[in-house]
Amino acid sequence: METKAPNTKAKLTCGHEFCGDCIQKWAKRESSCPLCRKTFDSYRYKGKTVKVEQKKQGNSLMELVVITTTEFLECEEYREHLRGEVLEKKPGVTLLLLCIYRALQILAEDENREEFANTDLDGAIATAEELLELIEEA
Repeated sequence: METKAPNTKAKLTCGHEFCGDCIQKWAKRESSCPLCRKTFDSYRYKGKTVKVEQKKQGNSLMELVVITTTEFLECEEYREHLRGEVLEKKPGVTLLLLCIYRALQILAEDENREEFANTDLDGAIATAEELLELIEEA
């Protein structure tokens, strides 16, 4: 977020800032900060207060990890950040991507897919594959 333009940031009541598009998607499923878990009923985005419907807390840790991983892989700025780290050959990024990719493959298996039917696992897998191809090319 350091390089984001101020008009694209969304600020939660706890003070944490995120990509506006990403937090909009997050708020459809969760009403707590992805970092500190403090609940919020609104956030500031593009100079306006956006109200959020309170969600039932209680998603399993696995659900939160899957939701967070797939939604952040959907975020173009996060993907670009990962691409940059791949191309710079930052330590640990290859292992991180391999772990994410394998975890998504396991979740997409028939016996697991039903539990995550509302999650775009295929899209996240495709994004992870694109990033892994960069590793092979680098």
